[in-house]
Amino acid sequence: MDSPAQSDLPEVDVLVATYNGEQFLPDLLDSLLAQSHDRINVIVGDDGSADGTRQVVERYRGRFRSLEVHDFAAAAEHGARANFSRLMARATASYVMFCDQDDVWLPNKVELTLRTMRSLEASHGRDRPILVHTDLRVVDRDLKPVADSMWRSQEIRPERASLRKMLVENSVTGCAAMINRPLLTLVGTIPDRAIMHDWWTALVAACFGTIAHLDERTILYRQHGGNSIGAKRWSLGAIYTQFVDVVAGEAAIRSVQKTIDQAAAFHALYGDRMRPEQRSLVKAYSEIKAMPSLSRKAFLIRSGLIKSKWQKSLGQILVT
Repeated sequence: MDSPAQSDLPEVDVLVATYNGEQFLPDLLDSLLAQSHDRINVIVGDDGSADGTRQVVERYRGRFRSLEVHDFAAAAEHGARANFSRLMARATASYVMFCDQDDVWLPNKVELTLRTMRSLEASHGRDRPILVHTDLRVVDRDLKPVADSMWRSQEIRPERASLRKMLVENSVTGCAAMINRPLLTLVGTIPDRAIMHDWWTALVAACFGTIAHLDERTILYRQHGGNSIGAKRWSLGAIYTQFVDVVAGEAAIRSVQKTIDQAAAFHALYGDRMRPEQRSLVKAYSEIKAMPSLSRKAFLIRSGLIKSKWQKSLGQILVT
């Protein structure tokens, strides 16, 4: 039961997407129990695990103030994006956080992020859709340090979170983010053409609300062979691989096409709510393939629709 002081604090729904996660899940759940802000409700969506994931979760029932488990094995669509979309529909708290099954949250993660969120709501109003995200410490499967700051090791510039930038690349890592109820409501069901739940949610926030970053590492971001999307090391070898991708063309083409498809879906859903300049930008990017080749490349550069890393932006321009 909450103490009188705690009862004045808002609840936070933590959405945990699971799939065959029994190996690392206890570390994650223990770290949620250790949060300094303990008014959290854990909502688990299991995507049809064939291992002991459900048994692990059941062992923690009764240890959280609230723990829901939803079985999505029979769902029509699977994967992280669809799982989180279904979980978002089940969230009832004023604030929501995304949670991967294999990470470890540092004890002040919820508290620090919520403090920033509430400060922004005090400034912008509680009706403002807001996303707050933090930096991450990258670790290996045994939680040994790989990089103290993912932002610095990956050369991520979290301050570059405009709609223009979000159309072509995502700088928000879902497991490091919190969103408020107005943003959750605005996002609704994430469409099939969205690349990932966090990217789509960040697009909505960039277009209609506020994205804020907190320069704190609040999570141990575990990297192993099973990650859906993880931190990539930028060495000379990695840069060389990027150039191979550019020359080969296929990977870069698929990556760019996904962003174009996502922009088309975004325009279809939100076009009538955007400001005219936003609508024009999103529509033009979603229809960029209709332009002559040289016009496409000029449009990307002129409009600032290029990625942050030069080797990625070069590949993007060449294959668009």
